Amino acid sequence: MIKLLSPALITTCFFLCIGSATAQNGPPPVTVAKPVVKTIVEDDEFVGRFEAEGEVIVRARVTGYLQSVHFKDGSLVEEGQLLYTIDQRQFQTVLRQAQAQIDVAQATYDFTEEQLERASALIANGNIAQSVLDERRESFLAAQGALE
Repeated sequence: MIKLLSPALITTCFFLCIGSATAQNGPPPVTVAKPVVKTIVEDDEFVGRFEAEGEVIVRARVTGYLQSVHFKDGSLVEEGQLLYTIDQRQFQTVLRQAQAQIDVAQATYDFTEEQLERASALIANGNIAQSVLDERRESFLAAQGALE
């Protein structure tokens, strides 16, 4: 037959066993370290991006080949500063063509003016018809408009 032990007896045995085990081992070992003294620098890192304060877009008003560049990338430029030199040959050709057109218009104007003066003198004597005078006046006015 099995005899049961009372709970008070079991608790007492338990504490006696633990107490005898700690008495045999002694206190646990403790390690000690000296403090380290040094300067601590606080450093923060932030993620960001840089953007220019102002932005300028340079666009040419005319087309052509660049002959020279008068600034370096990233340098500061002043208002009115020469930036590029464009090849002038194309523009000189266009200028000469325009001057030739003016010369042609001037010659036409002079000729039609003389023809109108002749027709005005002849109409007074009745030697030409009024329609011829009107045609010469129309030619003169067209030449005047072309010259302007």
